[in-house]
Amino acid sequence: ANTLVVSVVVTVIQLFTGLLAAYAFARWRFPGDRLVYALIALTWLVPFQVVMIPNYLLIARMGLLDSVAAQILPNFASALAILLLAQTMRSFPKEVLEAARMDGAGHWRVLWEVVMPSLRGTLASLAILIFISTWNEYFWPLLLS
Repeated sequence: ANTLVVSVVVTVIQLFTGLLAAYAFARWRFPGDRLVYALIALTWLVPFQVVMIPNYLLIARMGLLDSVAAQILPNFASALAILLLAQTMRSFPKEVLEAARMDGAGHWRVLWEVVMPSLRGTLASLAILIFISTWNEYFWPLLLS
């Protein structure tokens, strides 16, 4: 039951944070956006075993050892989710977004009512990947208990 709860919560959180970050990278230009995007891409290449000890020390200092929250916190964001969703959003027609903006929709409404429905397939496949990856995680929960 704990594995199911952790897997579902991590999947939902990573989809949400990935969707918001990807929309920001795909639609807004800000100073250093390419650098931040490249750094996120580089974090995807770092295996979890490299950051496992610093994460453990942080969780221990927070007093969350042997809790469900300790299994969820290090998995709040996923580089794979951000990169995949950003590339998918960049291929979305800008004319549709401009039409929604001209109709008076703000960024939040454009994201949830225009962009999100077209990402259903991408979000479903990403959710499956995240869920299976979290479900198969063995060493991190073992380390925390």
